[in-house]
Amino acid sequence: MPLCFPPMAMALLTAGELEAITTVAQARAWSGLADAVWQTVDATLGGVLHLRVLAYLPPTAVRTAVRTARVPTPAVGAPGDADYVAPGERELTAVEGTQVGLMYQVALAKLGRPQVDPLTDPAHAPVGAGGGPPANPPPGGPANNPARKVKNSQVLDQADEGEIPELTQTLVEEHYKVLRKAKGGPVRPEAEPSPDQISAMKVRVLDLDLPPYADFAVFVNFQGRFSRTLKFLNHILQPDGTFKAVEVPGPPSYDAWLSSWRVYENTLLMLEKDVGGNKVPVATVAAMEAYKDAFRDLVVCYPEAWHLLVVAEDRCRGEHFVRLRRELEVKHARGLTYDYDPEQPWNEVFRVASQDREFWDRHVREPALLFRTGGKHREQPGGTGSATDGTSQKSPPKKNRKSQKERLRAQLAKAREGKGATASEAPAQGGGGPPPVKGKGRGPKRDGRGRFLTDRQGKPICFGFNNGECKGVCQKGMVHVCQVCLGSHPAKDCGKVGST
Repeated sequence: MPLCFPPMAMALLTAGELEAITTVAQARAWSGLADAVWQTVDATLGGVLHLRVLAYLPPTAVRTAVRTARVPTPAVGAPGDADYVAPGERELTAVEGTQVGLMYQVALAKLGRPQVDPLTDPAHAPVGAGGGPPANPPPGGPANNPARKVKNSQVLDQADEGEIPELTQTLVEEHYKVLRKAKGGPVRPEAEPSPDQISAMKVRVLDLDLPPYADFAVFVNFQGRFSRTLKFLNHILQPDGTFKAVEVPGPPSYDAWLSSWRVYENTLLMLEKDVGGNKVPVATVAAMEAYKDAFRDLVVCYPEAWHLLVVAEDRCRGEHFVRLRRELEVKHARGLTYDYDPEQPWNEVFRVASQDREFWDRHVREPALLFRTGGKHREQPGGTGSATDGTSQKSPPKKNRKSQKERLRAQLAKAREGKGATASEAPAQGGGGPPPVKGKGRGPKRDGRGRFLTDRQGKPICFGFNNGECKGVCQKGMVHVCQVCLGSHPAKDCGKVGST
């Protein structure tokens, strides 16, 4: 696929040279900038690992890094000498600053972005919504509202403490028009993103080229109402008079998750990038629907394991998407995948994540089956809020479950009852005293008239013997004892017949 880049890049280097540059180190070597100088500039920028990151840096950040970076200088001479110069630092020379600017323009040309000189005055280089130059500046003024900032921790991600300028109302309306076109009409109010959500997601996905992640604990519908409530809920007064920030609970059910997903999906459909003169969204409706339907199928199969499902889905978008993109880029470079588009990477990431059986088996299916069977599993802290209704569920207690101490007490009491029954039966075995009462298990049993049916060992008593008909050894194998007192004589000769 031939590369297309602006005429300004053609004046800097040839098409072959631009195609050969694929890393930041190669761009530095092409510009002739010393490695030690670039290390100081790179540290000021925060660490640039890829050309795409360099291309999407705002020109003001590059210009500020060139002005503030300091190159360490070695000592000259020996301490104590008259001409000794201690080690120190120096500013970048004009040549070194120009070489950094050339690296930046090569990165812009590599990514197909408009060429901008980062060393010019800010008045001649307008800054876009994320700090970078807008490809198509919106009519009616700048893209940012410098008078108001958006705090990411209250809109997009609880762990992100950064602040970004809010988009102007003119640009927000342009995004709403894009959504209306993609959906074929206006969306429901509860699924409509707020200006703060649009601003935060645009900077994250388009300007910083980060994964399209949103924490559904704070990325909810009717963001304006939620923000007012959040200010009173996300801090707890401590005994010493200070306030402690607490984690906001995540979606407690699939219905709550789905309401945040609708806002999330519409936000991504609003964001478009220019690829070869065509506007393409961050992800298509089909790709995001495939991901949502795959997650819904898991919810249907494992409804009792929502505390596992919500954490796994949050980690998939927040952590696993980046790994999937790296794997797809490696496969694409080797020609092993044809559906991956480097200009629209997250579209294929959504599809691959929905089919990643290994991830969902490890984080949902296997622990859910263990949870369903009552087994023990090690719970990990969730990414959507530890106070989520359901994320702190434990294994259900078993019914009539007694401790070992209680079981030993019951066994000891049963043994004592057995000893007492044996002692009460001793007089009856000698022929005197009343017969024992009915009991459970083996022992003498009686009929409705009070006559014994079995002896103390549970053996049946011969009725013929008690009537005087069966004599000697019983033909039926029954015992010959009295049905009244369990003595060795027949019942007809027992002296207790009258009393019984």
